[in-house]
Amino acid sequence: MIRILFLAIISMSLQTTKGQNLDSFRWQNRIILLVANEPGSEAYASQLLELRSDLDGLKERKIIVFRVEQERYSRGLQGDHWLKREKEFSDLGSTDHEFQCILIGLDGGVKLQETSVVALKDLFALIDRMPMRRREIMEKAKLK
Repeated sequence: MIRILFLAIISMSLQTTKGQNLDSFRWQNRIILLVANEPGSEAYASQLLELRSDLDGLKERKIIVFRVEQERYSRGLQGDHWLKREKEFSDLGSTDHEFQCILIGLDGGVKLQETSVVALKDLFALIDRMPMRRREIMEKAKLK
């Protein structure tokens, strides 16, 4: 029950840059939230490296990554543009895990929540099996 409440809060009420909530990405982008209660976490660093290994694959799948740490958050995998973690992010720290990787689909639903590093091939395979992604692949093939 707590997990369902936690996921509902994530998918409906997170705020991002300039008050824009994650709902504004619905039907346009998939979201990966990398949540680190311990920014020095080995799993967090490994997941960042894993995602950075195929930026073209992330772009092709319309994935936007948010790094969420104890008191700050940032959009993207590069750079040091951090914003103060607002009240809307407070529920992300309510887990006993030092690290989480959360995938939110185009429809705004949570598709994956892991507390260990997710291999990029597994993440891409999961996304590529989704109906909307299959449709994207078919539409891209028609344009060739």
